[in-house]
Amino acid sequence: MNIPHTMKSFDEDLGQLRNQVVELGTVVREALEQSLEVLGTASRSRAAEVIERDAVADELERQVQTQVMKVLARYQPVANDLREVIAAERLAANLERVGDHAKSIAKRVIRLADDSWLEDARAVQRFGRDVQRLLVQAVDAYVARDLETATEAWYGDADVDEAFDDVF
Repeated sequence: MNIPHTMKSFDEDLGQLRNQVVELGTVVREALEQSLEVLGTASRSRAAEVIERDAVADELERQVQTQVMKVLARYQPVANDLREVIAAERLAANLERVGDHAKSIAKRVIRLADDSWLEDARAVQRFGRDVQRLLVQAVDAYVARDLETATEAWYGDADVDEAFDDVF
């Protein structure tokens, strides 16, 4: 299904875009995992690491945006290629947003670490694990170009929104 384009540079730039999105997904997944971990341990130093690493996710998202603009300007993609570029841009923006939420969790851990909040933390951890699963599913669907899995992840977001409302 992945037929090479006439211009090798187009394939190289699309490949670079895919790699950047996957790297961003990995960084955000790790940040979310670490922020959920600090919920259970109330480790302020680990929470500070999550906050600091958010700058990495922000920079990777900027790199994806730059690569998207480069591909659009240089090659003016159409049909499936255009959909892939747009999907990369939207996925990167949403991944960066998840990274921001991981940072927010870490900030709250620092602020509330002394309070009695363990039960709420466990509920947030359960909710966070669902978000992690959807994040991995969305990135995997993007890489595999699997519309069915992407649609499942998209519908799964409604369940996460409902769980979020229950917790907060």
